[in-house]
Amino acid sequence: PTYYTNPYEGNPEEGIITEGYFRFTINRLEADSVRLWVPWGYAILFYCFCLRRIWVEWETFVALRFHFLANGDVGQQQQDVIRSSKKKGQRPQNDVELHLEQYRNSCLVEYIPESHRRDRELFEFFSAIFPNQVKRAEILLNASRLTKLIQERQNYVESYENLYAIHFREKQLYRSHSGEDNDACRCCGGLTNILCCGRKRRRNEKPEEPRIALTKGRGCLKCEGPKLVKAFPYYLSEIKRLNIEIEEEHERIMVEKQKSEDTQESQNLFSMGLELGSRFVTGESTELACTTG
Repeated sequence: PTYYTNPYEGNPEEGIITEGYFRFTINRLEADSVRLWVPWGYAILFYCFCLRRIWVEWETFVALRFHFLANGDVGQQQQDVIRSSKKKGQRPQNDVELHLEQYRNSCLVEYIPESHRRDRELFEFFSAIFPNQVKRAEILLNASRLTKLIQERQNYVESYENLYAIHFREKQLYRSHSGEDNDACRCCGGLTNILCCGRKRRRNEKPEEPRIALTKGRGCLKCEGPKLVKAFPYYLSEIKRLNIEIEEEHERIMVEKQKSEDTQESQNLFSMGLELGSRFVTGESTELACTTG
């Protein structure tokens, strides 16, 4: 009502239109109109209302979050009790339930000392602190470069698929219209005739293999301009290159993990051998002792 009842008719020369849909917009108000205070006040009230609703939801969320951290997932505990009571004929969990259970019972630990940077040592440590409560412990490796390479490969794959779909559509249009007479046009004339015949002429032109402009690694783009290459061979070569780099990076991560495990294993064996040797020399070990002295 604030906009619609205002008698202002706008100024078409300045691009201010007040007809049709614009009768219900702020275009109906002059720059110095007193009614501008109405949308300003409404915006302030609406903003305060949104902040209040966010605060109410935050208070509810904080209470539930503290309850979850203090008591755990009560619903999941009840399901575990019911599942354990039904040993026979119980329904197997689907993937969603398994992922949800894994998410609800997992935690991320940082700053792990080098002596426990193996799955077995880490599991034994947490199992000693929380007996019969830890199912498994895994060391997560830094694979940011691997993730970046996979994402880059995915971008090339999507670009290849999108361009292939467009090119395939153009070839289909060319094949379907290649037998028609280019000069024969059944349109009514005028602008419609130009658009129709122009479209037919474009369809009757055999589509060329798409090309893309490469701007990376060129010294003077303003002097030479971007280099045009065939899109499909370029995308395929980049995908193959990234496949090789992804495989090499994955192997490097696995070798690094295995090297860490082998190093820790050798250190453990050396420590055990040194301890047994010192106990044997000092006479504390009874493994090689006998009753005859």
